[in-house]
Amino acid sequence: MLLSYDFCSQIASVDRFVHHVNATLHHQHEEERLQAIVDKIEPYDAIDAPNDECLKVMIFLFSFDEDVGSLVSSFSTKPNGNMLVYSWLSD
Repeated sequence: MLLSYDFCSQIASVDRFVHHVNATLHHQHEEERLQAIVDKIEPYDAIDAPNDECLKVMIFLFSFDEDVGSLVSSFSTKPNGNMLVYSWLSD
């Protein structure tokens, strides 16, 4: 009976250890994934809409789940360092 209790105690201890290691690795993986996203976003410049009409257009365009680039004819697929294409924001 004592041997069975010791064996169950060891199994529980190993189970807690493995759970802790898995949680730590999962947390580390999530941090690396989020850092990769931040590294992709940081080089972009944020711009403000010059007027309410442009703001309405931006809200309309970015409310779609599909690719926004397909909706803008002057959109270039190569990165230009800006979140938005300036040509359709100019007055």
